[in-house]
Amino acid sequence: MPGGTRNDLLLEQRIRSFWREATKELLSVKGATAPLLGGVFLTALYTWRYLRFHARPGIDAQYPLGWWGWWDQSNFLTSTVALAHFDLSPAQHHYPLGYAMLGAPFVRIAPAHPFFAVDLIALLVAMAAFVSFARRCGLARNWGTLVFVLAAAGDWALFQNWVVPWNTSPLAAAMWLLLAAAAAYIDGERRPILLGLTSVSIAMLRPSDMVLALPALAACLWSDVHGGRLRPAMLVRFCVAGFAGAVPYLGLHLLIYGAHPSDYMRKAIGIGFTLHHFGWKAYVILVDPRAWVDGGAGLLRRCPWMVLGIAGLLPALLRPKTAMLAATLVLHGILYISYVDLLPTSLWRYLNVHYWIWAFPGFALLGVTLLHILLNQNDIGRGERRVAVAGVLLAAALLCIRFDPVPAQAGQPIDALDFRVPRPRFDTVYFGKLTVIDGTGTLQNITQIRGIPMPDGVRVLALTRALRSPIIVQGQGLDAVSPLPLHARVGLGVPFWPWTKTAAFYGPQ
Repeated sequence: MPGGTRNDLLLEQRIRSFWREATKELLSVKGATAPLLGGVFLTALYTWRYLRFHARPGIDAQYPLGWWGWWDQSNFLTSTVALAHFDLSPAQHHYPLGYAMLGAPFVRIAPAHPFFAVDLIALLVAMAAFVSFARRCGLARNWGTLVFVLAAAGDWALFQNWVVPWNTSPLAAAMWLLLAAAAAYIDGERRPILLGLTSVSIAMLRPSDMVLALPALAACLWSDVHGGRLRPAMLVRFCVAGFAGAVPYLGLHLLIYGAHPSDYMRKAIGIGFTLHHFGWKAYVILVDPRAWVDGGAGLLRRCPWMVLGIAGLLPALLRPKTAMLAATLVLHGILYISYVDLLPTSLWRYLNVHYWIWAFPGFALLGVTLLHILLNQNDIGRGERRVAVAGVLLAAALLCIRFDPVPAQAGQPIDALDFRVPRPRFDTVYFGKLTVIDGTGTLQNITQIRGIPMPDGVRVLALTRALRSPIIVQGQGLDAVSPLPLHARVGLGVPFWPWTKTAAFYGPQ
């Protein structure tokens, strides 16, 4: 992340001062005025951040391409320009086509910035849909607006992911539209066409994320069955809307690739997902990766308020709409924590935190709901308050868990290898050719293992399974170096908090 200049810091201080005053004004207004003010504020903040972003195309004479020189963004732009000129050559299209389809109408208007309007609209739609969902969960519009603004834009490292062209920006809008439509459906305002269109739009943007629509759709079906209002016409309308969105997209896919998967689909399947060592992966992504990688930080260190959201998952299950949100957030966490390519090194260095931008307001909403249950003495039943307290205790217990690297003893699973060699360049070892052969088989860098530079050498993480002796390592000059095998020791400590630096204490191994 680039450091700001002195003028940038002064400007940020002025913005924060303005934000404090704006918050007071926002909480004092009623009705639709609060979302309107929130939208104006986010539009101004988004525009300012876009114009000031260090990698914006054209801002740096030495690197005029800006983010269009990055791998993901270059492929987004190539596909967008190709669609705008009706070029359906397979070589011009890499990622799912939904994001490029949204940007194509803006190519002739703003060739270097076709996603400026797309991502801004996505941000505003996500806010409006979130406020609608939060209102149906009992949170007033002004509070809902404030929660979204703080969760989405309260941290520069998080907010910049709305500015950089990612397909997760319109995905966030689609996710909150789906949740808002499902909440309205539960309340009796059934819009199956909107449900069908938003569901298929998620698949068009990120096919793997289609699984995240299941809790909302299941909640709608349950409400119909439980309420005795299940009608075939609702299902027919939902399916017709889904097909109406899917058929043109599938037709475009056939015109480009034929009846074959795209290169992206093949590569995504090759990288894949794994539940191997899921607890360790959750720990280094959410809590604290510093013992395992050089640099980076867990999401909870950057966003400590997420702890309240995690504690709020349990009491959220007592109410249908918040239960739907909680199930979606848990499913999202499982999906991306198990994604092999998501590591704490890439979370901030390569901005892969963008996978989580839709979820941050969701955790904030569950945190606010938890505080409401704990602090409200009038409208909350004793049983619900007990469940909220149990959620806090469960979250605290989970945050006591530690995974520390220790030398592996004979017979123990080997979770990493340490090599004492001169520190290489990050990209060289992180993306380079590296092979590990052990008693079980062969593992390749990126898809099954990952080489990471450390202050005193190189660490190779085993991602899809544990390693077994004997071990042979090939590539990156590590062939003739004897590694130190490491084991992830599970222990307990005081509950993690951003400033926690205490040593862990351990139980039986």
